[in-house]
Amino acid sequence: MFFYFYLFLLSPASFAGENKIRVAGDKYFPPYEFVDENGEYRGFDIDIMNAISLYCGFEVEYVPMDWNEAVKALEAGAVDVVLGMGKTPEREKRYDFSKPILINSRVIFVRKDNFLINSLDDLKGKRISVPAGDIVEEIVSGLEGADVIRESTQEKALQNLVDGKVDAFIGNKYSGLYNIQKNKYHDIVKIVGEPVSSTEYCIAVRKGNV
Repeated sequence: MFFYFYLFLLSPASFAGENKIRVAGDKYFPPYEFVDENGEYRGFDIDIMNAISLYCGFEVEYVPMDWNEAVKALEAGAVDVVLGMGKTPEREKRYDFSKPILINSRVIFVRKDNFLINSLDDLKGKRISVPAGDIVEEIVSGLEGADVIRESTQEKALQNLVDGKVDAFIGNKYSGLYNIQKNKYHDIVKIVGEPVSSTEYCIAVRKGNV
């Protein structure tokens, strides 16, 4: 449903005179966007952008990189678009966003033998693993006494939990579930409590880049 809906978010006239755009994205954020074992850039976001490019008649050059680097590249004008970004009031000051592709949730993952953590308040004074540059960094910054470990990918942040290096991992629900299934961590990791945040997930450009 989202795939066909998104064809109508942009008009062919929006790209009049433009033949090619540079599109940055996370090189490992499955199932949204990731470089697979064959070096191919794949995922839900790629399918959407390919559909838009066909509809609007422009060529896409994909530039997969670490998430933090993708944001820096957009701000520096080295790329035209970031494939997917959670929209927040703070980010709206710096970027313009498409209509939302979907609603993303950040949730708390803990080990299955942990029955003491059920909410954000329970993470005060605890070790927490998060993906660097994610919205969740803003959420955990106010947790008293928390020791926050930042990793370059969702999977690395999750692995810290599996290895017992942290008490909890806070990250994207769908990406976390993907990595749990991929690595067969069903008997090790669980989700607890309610989502700590929900945001609209959109395509982003620099402010004013119509």
